Amino acid sequence: MILCHSSYKQDLACMLLVYNTVHTMTYIGTPTVETFTGHSLISAMASAQAALTLHQHTINRINVFPVPDGDTGTNMLATLTSGLNNIDDSCPAHLGEALRTLGDGCFWGARGNSGVLLSQFIQGLSRHLADHDTCTTIDMIAALKAGYSTAYESMHQPVEGTMLSLMKLASLTFEFPVELPADLTEFWQQIVDASKYHVDDTPNQMPLLAESGVVDSGALGLFIIFVGIWAHYAGCQVDTIPLQIDGTLQPRIPAPATNNHIETEDWGFCTQFVISDGRTSARELRTLLSPFGDSILTSELGNSVKLHIHTKTPKQLIDTALSSGKPSALMIQNMDDHQSPTSILSNDTDSERTSCLISITDDGFANIFQESGLSCNIHTQQNDPSFFASLVEIIEKNFCPNIILMATSLKQFKEVQYLEASNICGRTIRTIMFHNPVQAISAALAFNPYQTIKTNIEQMASQAASTLCISINPSSSADSQVYGSQSNEDPIYISRIDGNEVSSNTDPAQLIKESLPDLESHLDPIITIYGGSQSIESEANALLNTLEELIPNTTINLLFSNQSNALYLISLE
Repeated sequence: MILCHSSYKQDLACMLLVYNTVHTMTYIGTPTVETFTGHSLISAMASAQAALTLHQHTINRINVFPVPDGDTGTNMLATLTSGLNNIDDSCPAHLGEALRTLGDGCFWGARGNSGVLLSQFIQGLSRHLADHDTCTTIDMIAALKAGYSTAYESMHQPVEGTMLSLMKLASLTFEFPVELPADLTEFWQQIVDASKYHVDDTPNQMPLLAESGVVDSGALGLFIIFVGIWAHYAGCQVDTIPLQIDGTLQPRIPAPATNNHIETEDWGFCTQFVISDGRTSARELRTLLSPFGDSILTSELGNSVKLHIHTKTPKQLIDTALSSGKPSALMIQNMDDHQSPTSILSNDTDSERTSCLISITDDGFANIFQESGLSCNIHTQQNDPSFFASLVEIIEKNFCPNIILMATSLKQFKEVQYLEASNICGRTIRTIMFHNPVQAISAALAFNPYQTIKTNIEQMASQAASTLCISINPSSSADSQVYGSQSNEDPIYISRIDGNEVSSNTDPAQLIKESLPDLESHLDPIITIYGGSQSIESEANALLNTLEELIPNTTINLLFSNQSNALYLISLE
């Protein structure tokens, strides 16, 4: 079987799929089996997983639609693996129960356009056979039709010449006058035979494939899954099947031939997440978010809806999705990388024990965090449209597999909390929030890049909890009702801890001293004065000198952090 098209350029290498001896192996020593069970079908899916593993890199290499990001094989394998991992050692014998468990795992682990489509295909099989303890080929062909229908309905704009077309063809393999075999091996043999011709034909259905000199990668991936399933029922190991994908493809990426293809090489971000609130249907979510991109697919499981989309504005997309509920299981991949997430990180990287810390500030302190030795600081305002692009750019340049986003205020935490446990450009994201930047600075000093992400978060939270933050501000007009009016020469200053007033005084140094707890209970206390944007350097230095006299034998530092919400912030560690 030659997977190339008559219109291909002669300078493009062809891919040769050697298939000629598979049919002769079908019946050698294979007893007739006419009933699908939970055990047998899950074993067949494990065989399909093994087949995908063997050929995932070739599938990746020919991936040009919907974008040439080289991850179709990886995404299909990750999705199927997630489904199989959801089945424990005691695989259900009940066919419907086994498929439900497989489908649930595929739903949560589905990655990319091809992965979500595959998970929907399996969901369709599962729903159709939910009440079946076992089934025959008559039931299975009906289930394949249900799988195709479920996958088709999940797409905003279905496209011919893809794995979706192969799903349809497989479900129609035994339409009249073709006789439906009862034997499971022959059943899958005929599906494989029909599928290979469709894979060959995909360039005729999609001009982009013909111009690029390849067949559709998703269709090839699904064909290999069918071969793996057939191999199980035929009693073959997939690595012994004379199924070889040979030849190096060097496809050129032409100008798109259809409206379904993104028209520039600024591919944007492959974005997917789950909304789990039961308020929004899959169809409603597709309609709501369709203005933000293309390649839109949705899948449903109970009250959860997973959305996949290619978008250039993921932050605006997610902000809009928030109207339907809180997103979770967020994954974002920059498609301009043209590589799979698993290839980004070094094989030598310890995924458990390496991480980096990125602080997010909105009111001063940017210079303090940058000088503290953190991986990076992002200074942004609320609803800043450039924030997400800046964050992704920083994450892409960092090769640590685990990243902690540290929000230094409640406002900033609201901007990043949906990123908790997300995956951005192959990195696992955790978020942590502190009510003020003083505690965040203290927490940052407890960060150790060679500790696990869990240990780091625990140690940072503990360090922040032991750090006292006092704000010092001149009294406002509202305070004048309590303290009376003051002349410009004799202002009153107010100290607060966690928003609660502690004391007042006309002398900032005396106010700080009386607002501090008993320092005798602290071992080697350190006091840091953070000067705000309204502070004057000479006055701040005078304050430092006075405090050193009032509180002897104590380390006192002065830094200018330029926050606008406090004249001074005082930390005690």
